[in-house]
Amino acid sequence: MKLLKLIIISLFLFSSLQAQTDQEEKKKEEEYAHDHQEIIVTAKKEPITEIANIKEISREEIEKKGALNPVEALDFIPGAFYTVGSRGETNLQLRGFSQRQVVIMIDGIPVNLPYTGEIDLSHFPLEGLAKIKVIKGTSSTVYGSNTMGGIINLITETPKKKTKAHFSLDFGRNLNQKAAFSLAKRWEKIGFWISGEYKNSNGFYLSHKFEPELNEDGAKRQNSDFTNRGVNGRFRYSWEKGSLFLDFNYLDNKRGIPPHVSEDRPRYWRFPTWRKNNLKLSLKHSPFQGLELRGSVYYDLYYNILDSYDDATYSTQERRYSFHSIFDDYSLGASFLGELSQGKNHFRLGLNLKKDAHRSQADEFEPWEKYEAANYSLGIEDEISLKDNLSLVLGTSLDWLKPVYANGEELREPIFHFNPLIGLSYRINSSQIYFSMARKSRFPTLKELYSEYIGRNIPNPELKEEKSMSYELGFRFLASGVSLDVSIFYSNLKDLIVQKRTGALFQMQNVDQAVYSGAEFSFNFPVKDGYDLSFNYSYLQAKNTSSDRISSRLEYKPSHKLALFFSFKGPFSLEGMVKSAYTGKRYFEDLAGIYQPLSPYMLWDIRLSRNLGRFEIYFLLKNILDVNYEFEDGFPGPGREILVGFTWKN
Repeated sequence: MKLLKLIIISLFLFSSLQAQTDQEEKKKEEEYAHDHQEIIVTAKKEPITEIANIKEISREEIEKKGALNPVEALDFIPGAFYTVGSRGETNLQLRGFSQRQVVIMIDGIPVNLPYTGEIDLSHFPLEGLAKIKVIKGTSSTVYGSNTMGGIINLITETPKKKTKAHFSLDFGRNLNQKAAFSLAKRWEKIGFWISGEYKNSNGFYLSHKFEPELNEDGAKRQNSDFTNRGVNGRFRYSWEKGSLFLDFNYLDNKRGIPPHVSEDRPRYWRFPTWRKNNLKLSLKHSPFQGLELRGSVYYDLYYNILDSYDDATYSTQERRYSFHSIFDDYSLGASFLGELSQGKNHFRLGLNLKKDAHRSQADEFEPWEKYEAANYSLGIEDEISLKDNLSLVLGTSLDWLKPVYANGEELREPIFHFNPLIGLSYRINSSQIYFSMARKSRFPTLKELYSEYIGRNIPNPELKEEKSMSYELGFRFLASGVSLDVSIFYSNLKDLIVQKRTGALFQMQNVDQAVYSGAEFSFNFPVKDGYDLSFNYSYLQAKNTSSDRISSRLEYKPSHKLALFFSFKGPFSLEGMVKSAYTGKRYFEDLAGIYQPLSPYMLWDIRLSRNLGRFEIYFLLKNILDVNYEFEDGFPGPGREILVGFTWKN
């Protein structure tokens, strides 16, 4: 308590010294913010924005809607859906596309893991995050390869004040706790920003309606504890025609992996170490009006230790299925982007280079394995203003994958793929109609190419790339605070990589085909001053169209998903938000190969807060009705959760 009192007193003293910002300073802040946005490929006017379905959710909106991590924030966006499965990791989908088919970025750096192509964003901190940008369907050709399902870019904070500080403490049931801070300082030519976040939990509680199973007796979920630590920051130097940025991110986590509630042979797994760190140097330069050049080099490191134990005591590792596995991966990359505005044309050229390396040890005293691959992409894009309200976007990219090292084995030939796109946009006052079509691809991951999975899998280094052809027709309207977005989409996927049985073993093969089609609708309406209503709905029809299919169903792809948000402001500086989210029926394949349904569910949340000058106190109640539901078969979600906290900002 003494430490907490000292922190609060210090914050009050700091706020009393903060000077007011005049109009000249405000102008410099806006220029600084725009300067940084350009370097992370979020320009104020990209050609692709005319023909793509792009959604952004701000940090303020994330907080008001009660999201506790970036994955929960993405769940607000129509077309986005996530599950939690056997590895205890969140698995994101965009319009049915799996996470391997979606590029995840932090300030323009791809952070999908080199070996699996996935990444669990639930461990990334919210502190220091400015917004999340999601591009569904047709994405820009200058972002690089593997964007078949879209792009998710986590964009970190840029200080808009000469000095900016933030501090927060949160507490929840069962010793859940979080502490976070951020501090930024800007001078005329230099500036810095740093933030940190610590989260700790002894595990989440299941719904009181949960019936005990073989591996789960209810109450607190077995092995669901975690500890997350994160620090990130930015240093910036600018001159008249450009800027230089140095960014870093450090994540150090450990956590348990809850077992399947009813399997005869469940996994008793824990991650005692899970680290994700990266460093990026970025440069922006405008030699003359109409031309901007941007470039970056980065190093991304991933290291984890996975322990498999004998039983639910998580104390011994003596049985045959126990192991102590290590992954030691890194990515080294560079990107270049040039933009030229000339007359009725806005031209962009992008070059992306990336090397992925994976080293692993299946168990103690086992030999280390090493695999490497290089990924290159050259993309061009041009927006042509045919008339004042009519524009045409043309683009293409050449992507290729080159194996570099395969644990001493012979290397396969490189894979090349050509990905064109075209789109039209027509604006009428406050409305816009757009159409786009694009061919996209995803290269096989190192795991899909080479994994033997403890002797159960036959490697297939000759895998081809997955391919898709996507179409979208959309309508947008924005006026007087009212916004409306409607889109219909269709994607035909070929050569999907799936696991197939080959005798007594398995192998990854290009055999499946699928069609994802559907519609999305989002609406925001200010009911009256201080009261806002927003609603979104997603319909997805995901079909397996493979010639050897047993069923046309696909796992964990809900046909219907909707969310309703109502925010209000009351007396005494009181603010609130009520959220209702419905997830429709999903299907999973059981051990007999038969698709079984998972029940739909609806969750209600409420958040109340009160502003006390520079302080805000809040109360968050998630899953108010204590609904018992499952993310995937055998993996139930949290029951009712209660959190309280306060924030201070200058």
